[in-house]
Amino acid sequence: MTDDVTHPRAVRRALWALPLIWWAHDVEELITMSRTSARTAERLQRRLPWLPASVRDRVRLDQRQATGAIALVGAVMVGTAVVADARPDSRIARVLVEVEVVALGAHAFTHVGSALVLGTYTSGLVTAPTVALPGAVLVARRLVAEGYTTWPRLRRAGRWLPVVPVVVLAAHVGARALGGQHGGRPGGRAPVSAADA
Repeated sequence: MTDDVTHPRAVRRALWALPLIWWAHDVEELITMSRTSARTAERLQRRLPWLPASVRDRVRLDQRQATGAIALVGAVMVGTAVVADARPDSRIARVLVEVEVVALGAHAFTHVGSALVLGTYTSGLVTAPTVALPGAVLVARRLVAEGYTTWPRLRRAGRWLPVVPVVVLAAHVGARALGGQHGGRPGGRAPVSAADA
């Protein structure tokens, strides 16, 4: 069954801009995440000594896991754009786009917040407020202007933000499983940083 309904060109550009903006931001994470994760763990120990060592250890990432996790989350972003572009009447795709727009913008605040708490550079800090946040705002404005979504719908999409860390965790676990790696730590636990990916 084919669907003759298509998005206006401006909507299609906005839908595809979303994963492109995410990838532009995550190039910084790809380059710096593995290198800075050890320092982040040390800072956590100094700034938050009450944090269990098992939690601090999960912040440490090797390059293979960082790359795999970023690629898996990126695949979700691209997949959403593909479905939303191909199925203009899909309500599920529309909700996913709305959640991704809000999550991309909110992501900037987790980066800035973690850097303030730790008192140091954290992976993704530079492009989160300069690429991810303004990019998310521009995409949101375009989608609202074109009637794809509304500001109230985007606000309601914020209710799904607690799901984002679960997606990030799944990406890290998936990257470890696909690579057959355990991040160099005993027990094969998957390290996770809340501000990463």
